[in-house]
Amino acid sequence: MRGHVHRDFHAVREALRLCVPREGPGGAAVTVYHRGEKVVELATGTRDEAGAPFELDTLAISMSTTKGVTATALHVLIDRGEVSLDAPVARYWPEFGARGKAATTVRQALAHQAGVYRIRPLVARFEELHDWDAMARRVADAEPARPSGAKTAYHAFTFGWLIGEVVRRVVGAATFSEALQQLVARPLGLRGLLVGVPDDALGRVADVVGARRLPVLGPRAAGALSLVARRALSRLGAVTDVDDAVQALFPPGITGVDLKGLGKNYGSGTM
Repeated sequence: MRGHVHRDFHAVREALRLCVPREGPGGAAVTVYHRGEKVVELATGTRDEAGAPFELDTLAISMSTTKGVTATALHVLIDRGEVSLDAPVARYWPEFGARGKAATTVRQALAHQAGVYRIRPLVARFEELHDWDAMARRVADAEPARPSGAKTAYHAFTFGWLIGEVVRRVVGAATFSEALQQLVARPLGLRGLLVGVPDDALGRVADVVGARRLPVLGPRAAGALSLVARRALSRLGAVTDVDDAVQALFPPGITGVDLKGLGKNYGSGTM
């Protein structure tokens, strides 16, 4: 294990050790500040199947944790008085007001109540998700699946463009990545907080090891899985539209995505 840990925080070292396989590839890093003091900075394990060590500055792909980062950038603008939670999203992003969304507020968007959670109707291929401007236009023009504020529905993919485009427009940055650097990464001195990894940082990105690809489900397997999910949710008393969830969680082609290449080519790198 590389790095250092304050004597009062040795439990973090042991917890990190449990996160990494005893045999085979896999690694992790963690940094903890307590009352302004860096008390933990540790890295352990490997960053690829060849056994290269996972270093303190190694980048790892993140998934939905990027939502918290995006929301943090927006809250910086809210604290500055540049964005109001109860203002319509269209005040900052006029195109978003299309198809009955003119009254949708920033607060509703943050709370996953904007009603634009369905990703499948917006793309034909998974690769289209990598074009920020095109996806922002599609989200802006999307017809909501339900009225804003009516019910919470996890905006698994669309949250990034929905909140990130507001941030980008208010800041006036060319890209959301640059806006994030201005609002969060640079003020905090974070070299590893990236949405879209620049060429000069690709060498620091860890491979995704283990499952090389997401499993590909045929129609029969997908139908059986949906049936099992419905029955399980029903027994738990949960009211969930499984088919609607698929529309939100599974863009076309996602089961064929190469996860090992995703971190280097398309991923949101975070330490």
